Amino acid sequence: MSDTHAAHVEASYRSYWIAWAILLVLTLVMISISTKAFLIGGILLKSVIIGAWFMHLKHERAILIWSVVAGILFAGFLFLVIHFDAGTSLL
Repeated sequence: MSDTHAAHVEASYRSYWIAWAILLVLTLVMISISTKAFLIGGILLKSVIIGAWFMHLKHERAILIWSVVAGILFAGFLFLVIHFDAGTSLL
């Protein structure tokens, strides 16, 4: 294996470890500060980090990124509609 390839592989692993460390710290902060607004913001930030690094969306074209974001937003909207509908029918 050439030295440049080994350096490239090491650099890519380093970015994964950095992203993992950021996610870990963010999780610990979210556990210690448990207000609803901060939790929602933390969840959104963590989903962006996961999408960018682990789903490799940081190197993709904008149309692919927006299609993934639209799918996530649509699924979240459906969850909220079903959640609130089920909650109001119990009353």
